[in-house]
Amino acid sequence: MVQRGDTAMNFSLKDHHDTMFGICDFRPHGTVAMKYRIFRNENGFSEWANIIVDEKQRVVFVKVYPVHSVPDIGEIIAFLGK
Repeated sequence: MVQRGDTAMNFSLKDHHDTMFGICDFRPHGTVAMKYRIFRNENGFSEWANIIVDEKQRVVFVKVYPVHSVPDIGEIIAFLGK
């Protein structure tokens, strides 16, 4: 699984003009999740996770949540506010 300090895997974030954006991993199915090693092959979907990548494409925050839970957006807002 992706860990803090890893770099973005096999795709570039440099083409995006915004400093913050989300990646929705619908097509091709699971490609980004597989690259971050959070795809659940046995279920056919990814882990419920928040991964923050900085401007140098380093992973600076990772949290995987239980599948049937709702992630706490407050954690992300607090982290980004640092």
